[in-house]
Amino acid sequence: MLNKLTVISLGLILAVLGTSSLTFNSLAAPVTQISQTIECREDGSMIEMKKCAQDKYSKIDRQLNQTYQTLMAKLDDNQRKQRLISAQRSWIQFRDKSCNYEASEALGGSLEGLLLTNCLTRVTDQRTSELKEYVSRLNER
Repeated sequence: MLNKLTVISLGLILAVLGTSSLTFNSLAAPVTQISQTIECREDGSMIEMKKCAQDKYSKIDRQLNQTYQTLMAKLDDNQRKQRLISAQRSWIQFRDKSCNYEASEALGGSLEGLLLTNCLTRVTDQRTSELKEYVSRLNER
């Protein structure tokens, strides 16, 4: 059986753990606000360079998704749509694995994340160009 001291100790521990999660949650909003105020400076600190890289990647990724949706809408053959879906899924896996390898040049270092994001941007931009070419071919018909 648990003695009175053990029960009281467990109660105190649970009380402390409960308040620590409240403290963490209350701190989450200010941290998010701070990260949103980081400015993009390509010749700045590592965090500013990473912000630039992330902004570029977000823009290119939106373009890819828009182009993909345009292409899907233009395809009237369900079999071709399924092939595009399969190709795109495989491409995403290839992109992610390839860029993870490329970024491993700085494995564990502060540069690794920047290399990864730059690779994702470059490869995603290339894929967007390919998809735009498919759209262009469909428009010529």
